Amino acid sequence: MNILKKYPYEFLFFLALLFFVLIKLSDLLLPFQWDELGAYAPGAFSMVDTKHIGLLPSCVPPLLSWGHPLFFTFCNAVMFNIFGESYIVGHSFAMMITIITLIVFFLFAQQVFDEKTAFFSSILLMAHPIFYTCSVLTLPEMMLTLFTILSVWGIVSKRWWLYAIAASLAILTKESAIVIPPLAVLIIFIDAIRFRDFFSGSRLKMFLFAIVPLLVFGLFIVIQKMQYGWFFYPLQLKHLTLNWGTIYPIGKRILTEMFFDYGKWLAGGTFLAGLLLCGFSKPLRINLNARVLGIFAGLCFILFLFSAMNVYLTRYILFTAPFVILGGVHTFFTVIDRLGSRFNVAGLVLLTGLWGYTTWDGHTRMYEFPYGEMSYKFALNVVKDAVAWTEQQPWKNDTIETNFPLYRAFLDKRNGYLRGETIPFSVNFEKKTRYGLFYFEWAPENIPNSKNYKFTILKTWSDHFANVAWVEYKHDSTEIVKP
Repeated sequence: MNILKKYPYEFLFFLALLFFVLIKLSDLLLPFQWDELGAYAPGAFSMVDTKHIGLLPSCVPPLLSWGHPLFFTFCNAVMFNIFGESYIVGHSFAMMITIITLIVFFLFAQQVFDEKTAFFSSILLMAHPIFYTCSVLTLPEMMLTLFTILSVWGIVSKRWWLYAIAASLAILTKESAIVIPPLAVLIIFIDAIRFRDFFSGSRLKMFLFAIVPLLVFGLFIVIQKMQYGWFFYPLQLKHLTLNWGTIYPIGKRILTEMFFDYGKWLAGGTFLAGLLLCGFSKPLRINLNARVLGIFAGLCFILFLFSAMNVYLTRYILFTAPFVILGGVHTFFTVIDRLGSRFNVAGLVLLTGLWGYTTWDGHTRMYEFPYGEMSYKFALNVVKDAVAWTEQQPWKNDTIETNFPLYRAFLDKRNGYLRGETIPFSVNFEKKTRYGLFYFEWAPENIPNSKNYKFTILKTWSDHFANVAWVEYKHDSTEIVKP
């Protein structure tokens, strides 16, 4: 009881974390899906198969790495090598990263603000739709989130050694962490102006710490140039754009999803309100931590600029979610405390009710969209059922025309779909086949058919927008023909 009285919020956080893990346990048994299936799990398996478990670009074929840094893939390969090459191991390792991320986030918020803010922020992060989804997926975003929290912690606390290590690991996890060093340089520059010590030895040392992650990333891409002949994967460069007609809709979507959409409007709106209130904190006597909120805002802004010029998926901005939530909760409690103690209970009830509603609404709405991340189980279910059915057919050893993600399911038993041997397949109609098995979304008109061959749909599997169709082609002795 003494521990409960002394550490009430820590105890509640532990219970919430335990509950979070328990409700996610069943997801550890799901096969790999989409980008897990297409790149990250096969990349780790490739390291294990070739016995080249390392961080050098040559440890993974470019078609699996896409020129990305390999720290996340390396860690997965180590786990597979120790505990077995299984999708359950992959998801369990992802869950372990998530647990560490939540603990580090709680400790960070507790040190920078207080226990109450840390607890409520952690609860909201657990319930964040993208965080909740990615918590067991073999994708680099959760590891990136962990290292970003540590990097920002280093910046906020001016422990530049912590920043240098964490930001370097972040950038070796995914290159979008390139936004962290400019944030560090900006904060050091602003402090140098404030304290008028721009050319002091200590300030120059800080600048050197700030660019360490850039030097680490530079070393990686130079090695990549030496091994493959290019700094960045050529197909990735095609996604870069400076065209305003492309940047504007992507940028609008990023801002919406960062602060408002999918149930985030209350936390995001409160955070933005807190930034505005920082300019009036003295006359209003609101004791907001303007420096920390400014650092959070700087990270969001720099990532917004970077993401608007690149290919974008919702999960790519996951590593800003802890800071938007934390800034919103800090603003909320600061304003409530300013209004007086009689508002505390009512404020907590309002906070719990509104954030509970927005989170539920966010989870519900994200299931409606094929690219809303949480809806990945729809595609996974139809692929899993179709593969299991195909394995029971007498023609399973015949070559089947197929597409992604089905061909990845056919390719390797370790991905979690096959129970027997691999199934031969053809992609892009490279071979003449009698049957095809295709994943498509929404309507049969979206079944891939680049050769315009005639076919008959014999069977379908459907779950919301996701579908798989088994088709039969008509053909004579020489080719598939159009009847």
